[in-house]
Amino acid sequence: MSKTLAESGVRFEGSTHLVAELADTRLLQAISAELITEGNAEALYEKIIDAAMMIMRSDFASMQMLHAERGEGELELLAFRGFSEQAARFWKWVRSDSSSTCGMALRQRQRVITADVEKCCVIASSSDLEVYLSTGIRSVQTTPLLSRDGKLVGMLSTHWRHPHEPSERDLRLLDILVRQAADLIERNHAEAALRASAAASLDANRRQNDFLAMLAHELRNPLAPIRNAAQILRQAGGDVSTVESVAGVLERQIGLLVRLVEDLQDASRVGQGKMELRRERTELATIIRQAAEFVRPMYEQSKQQLVVSLPERPVSLYADPARLTQAIGNLLTNASKFTDRGGHVRVQAEANEHEAIIRLHDDGIGIAPEQLPRVFDMFAQVDTTVDRANSGLGIGLALVKSLVEMHGGTVAARSAGLGKGSEFTISLPLFSS
Repeated sequence: MSKTLAESGVRFEGSTHLVAELADTRLLQAISAELITEGNAEALYEKIIDAAMMIMRSDFASMQMLHAERGEGELELLAFRGFSEQAARFWKWVRSDSSSTCGMALRQRQRVITADVEKCCVIASSSDLEVYLSTGIRSVQTTPLLSRDGKLVGMLSTHWRHPHEPSERDLRLLDILVRQAADLIERNHAEAALRASAAASLDANRRQNDFLAMLAHELRNPLAPIRNAAQILRQAGGDVSTVESVAGVLERQIGLLVRLVEDLQDASRVGQGKMELRRERTELATIIRQAAEFVRPMYEQSKQQLVVSLPERPVSLYADPARLTQAIGNLLTNASKFTDRGGHVRVQAEANEHEAIIRLHDDGIGIAPEQLPRVFDMFAQVDTTVDRANSGLGIGLALVKSLVEMHGGTVAARSAGLGKGSEFTISLPLFSS
């Protein structure tokens, strides 16, 4: 009789394992089906960690996504079960230098199992150990989520309240879930990339339309006076003073058209990588004076005050004088366009041991915070209303950035907001003999 009971016990135990494995398999199949039909990624993250807890018979679980663009790569906490608020904040972002199992798995690119966190030399005496214990965690396993092409995309972890060693059976089923989790993250990455691409395309189309509208506006500005001048010339007869006055108008407006075409040509050269520099040793003060002299008529016409402060000692650069003058001139032109009549623009130049620094500050309309990141983009419009006179094509600042970077320098824009003026800073390496 006892032998029969023993045999029955064996059959019963095997049946229990079979039922459990069948339930886990059905769970994995259900999740697989939901990955196809469910559109809510956050809901799927929650279901995956719930499934991980069921398969691994754990007390806690968490899922993370890798952000490879952050330093050497950081893991962002997507979903969790059982963590305290303190633990969730602490592990919101995990770097590769973390003492946690996630940090170890990120460094090693393989599964990490810690049967007892108190006996792990890597975790010992770390802040991670304190959070583990305060949360009630004694054992952890972390499995990397790998995309179909083998790229790390995240982590799936399970945790237990007591020292624990996962069975081969549990890990085998977990690996199936891990594949599904990786597919989910990869799919979300692809969808995000598509959304970003679509948004970029829409933005490019909008900027192109804005550019065409602005180009038409900029061309109309000088063409109207030129047409009027032609009509006046027909009626002037031999009136020399009238002819001379009209000739001055024609010269100014044709000059505007020439600069417009030159800007378009330069934008094309930059886009095609055909812009070339003719460098030589040149003085910073000379370049700034030439740029200021170039824009002075514009400032005088707008009754604007342009103040230039130059270094007391000579500052030498290895630069293309014409192109660097163009860059600074573009900044000065931009400042005048977006500063009200009677406003003030100040240029201050100085140098330290390694670089020359040019700061240009105006008390004009300023720049909205959301526009600051794209003020140097080609065809970007700081003030998008076509009604503002001489607002430009959105080429000038993009050329400034390209020309300064070609000289090995940097340019940055700052503003406290609309109505609070703007400041542009150019840094350029000094001439070294």
